[in-house]
Amino acid sequence: MTRPDPRQPAETDARRGLTDPADIAALIASDHRDPFGVLGPHPDGGGTVLRCFRPDAAAVEAMVEQAISELGKVDILIHNAGVNSAAELEEMAPETWSAVIDTMLGGAANCAKAVIPGMKERGRGKILFTGSVESFIALSKNAHYAAAKHGLLGLTRALAIDLAPHGINVNLVCPGGIDTPMLQIVDTAPGWMDETAALTGAWNLFDREALLDPEEITNAMLWLASDAADLVTGTSLVVDGGFLLA
Repeated sequence: MTRPDPRQPAETDARRGLTDPADIAALIASDHRDPFGVLGPHPDGGGTVLRCFRPDAAAVEAMVEQAISELGKVDILIHNAGVNSAAELEEMAPETWSAVIDTMLGGAANCAKAVIPGMKERGRGKILFTGSVESFIALSKNAHYAAAKHGLLGLTRALAIDLAPHGINVNLVCPGGIDTPMLQIVDTAPGWMDETAALTGAWNLFDREALLDPEEITNAMLWLASDAADLVTGTSLVVDGGFLLA
């Protein structure tokens, strides 16, 4: 897999989703429990690993400032946050709701807000958020997650309108069931995946028993971050193996 262009991307990741250090110039890994800090070079190469508490706008600004000091600029932001659990709303602790909403939706807004001024100055930039099939539908015991992912769809569209005059593209990649640890939320809801599959049908129409490979989502992000997608903005690119059709 080749890097689409030589611009400097910064990626935020909740340590449970999709990253390939070989394909990005800087990896900014942030966890909702950590304060801002520099963790050092990524062990697999490809950039510097940072951390921050994303619901804290000041911490995010410090993280982006550090990224700019390392790279000189940030042309591409990929906000890839994943926090999930399974519970019906009346049984959900307030902190459980907040962890999901603040990390995925609030964190996305904070990260975008921090990189937009520099992108406006240069008249160019790419902002990518990670949505979900739950940006369009809802699964059982997932009110917090569906609310956050629906919110990201609205955020993407609103920012795309506001930022297009400045040459900044804003898009949303919406995966289906991806083979990452986050989807295996057995600690809070044993059997949730089987129950969900029984309600929704196949996770993947090409292989009805299989989840998708994270690399499939990475490929979509790389395309949207490339010059080939310069006229694509405000879109939600669904990569779900046909899940929404099942």
